[in-house]
Amino acid sequence: MALQGKLPHPKRYITSRNAQGRAVIDQTFPPEAPFYELRSGDAAFAQCYVTESYPPQLADGADLKAYGGFLEQPPGLTVSTGTVLRYVDMPPGLESPMHQTVSMDYGVVLEGEVELVLDSGETRRLTRGDICVQRATMHAWRNMSSTDWARMLYILQPVHKFSVNGEEIKEDYGGMPGVGRPRLLHWDPVVEESRDLLVSGQVGARIGYSPRDVGSARYPCKTAVTGKAQLKQIHDALSENDAAIRQAMLEDTSYRHVEVDLEYWLALECLAKHFDAIDPESALRIEYTIARGEDLVDGTEPVGVVVLETATHCFLYCLMSALAPAISTGNAVIVQVSTDKSMLKTPQIVLRLIGDALDKDIFQTVDHEAKSSDLGCRHIRVLQNGGKNPSLPGTLLSNTEARVLAIVERDADIAAAVDALAVACFSLRGRSPYAPDLVLVNEQVKKEFLIAASRAAIELVADHTELQGKLARHESKSDMIRRVDEEGLATMVSTNPSAMILDIHDQ
Repeated sequence: MALQGKLPHPKRYITSRNAQGRAVIDQTFPPEAPFYELRSGDAAFAQCYVTESYPPQLADGADLKAYGGFLEQPPGLTVSTGTVLRYVDMPPGLESPMHQTVSMDYGVVLEGEVELVLDSGETRRLTRGDICVQRATMHAWRNMSSTDWARMLYILQPVHKFSVNGEEIKEDYGGMPGVGRPRLLHWDPVVEESRDLLVSGQVGARIGYSPRDVGSARYPCKTAVTGKAQLKQIHDALSENDAAIRQAMLEDTSYRHVEVDLEYWLALECLAKHFDAIDPESALRIEYTIARGEDLVDGTEPVGVVVLETATHCFLYCLMSALAPAISTGNAVIVQVSTDKSMLKTPQIVLRLIGDALDKDIFQTVDHEAKSSDLGCRHIRVLQNGGKNPSLPGTLLSNTEARVLAIVERDADIAAAVDALAVACFSLRGRSPYAPDLVLVNEQVKKEFLIAASRAAIELVADHTELQGKLARHESKSDMIRRVDEEGLATMVSTNPSAMILDIHDQ
């Protein structure tokens, strides 16, 4: 290899901080970056440093741990979410295959003379100290000497996806030996097969988009690092447009400002929770468990495609509560936008922002039902508005008709309990499906609770006379209230246009 060709073994020194915060040379890795040949007698690579995110995470030595994983299992030519600092030693007369990466590369000639060959036929001769800025174009390298090795230093950085003449620029290694696809965690052949079915055109036209559109679901979030990057991009898009989103929520719902602020905050908190839960170091360990001959006892795999039908209430938060875990676990997502939402401002703004923020290969919105027969690949449905068949396989169903029960024990803080119940029942214009339908109160604190509940109900209704109570949402509830009253099963403690407080006798 190169070292046999009299080229010196380069050293790279990594700095860190000691316990006093002063700069020191980090001792995690030896200064000599190890070389490896792509194949016998071919070019040799040395990964001087590799990061899995850009900008990289330095806190707690996260970048050092990530680099250690890349030394154990080298990446492809690039890391789609991070950077690569690489030596490339070329034997005499070697010419690489014509190839391109979706990256911005700075190539510096350190030793020898090399020729840059472009697919247009243009060539340039580079000698020691010359630089090539490679902007994701097809090219090849040739060592112009028939006797001496050449050495180049490359810095490869990720770029945003882009298209030329209507075609997306993609990785093309040209059959380069010893170089596979870019290193990605949790690569799942079943999920890849599902994506290939999507791209192949086996998705029916009834869904409302073409195979080219669906083709963007081919390469969903496959790595822990990419998952964190995608979640951050959603978070940043929502944060940068918070004023427009909140105003749309106010116009769509007539919620109070504090309620809109709370839903917006909960949505961002949901993203942050799933972002923090992603552990790249653990993901890397799991990825190579089988390669080390160990049992993969804690491994998981993505479903492939998640079809999401969002709830009609609290659209932003409900969307994030399903989208964040789907993206963080490596799935493509299709959001079904119903007719009643298509006229609202919030879904239009939020879905557009998310579509712009996410890679086009993992997120789509449709205005028709994405039927299983049309999808033709492995998927799961998340139906937040309920459904007719709750036992349907591959379906996560939120039963909006289910009753909610609250219990107040005798040792409860009555004032806090009443405040929480009043907010649950009267917030969001009284339409939250999670407001309790029935409250069970311990007999020993019943009187205190009823007095406090009546006072809270009067205060809230006086401030918000336009609220429509949750009890009016279901005719069955109204029937129940009339029946218990007529049959003497309960005493009506308080009543107003928004709610009734009943003391039920027959337990």
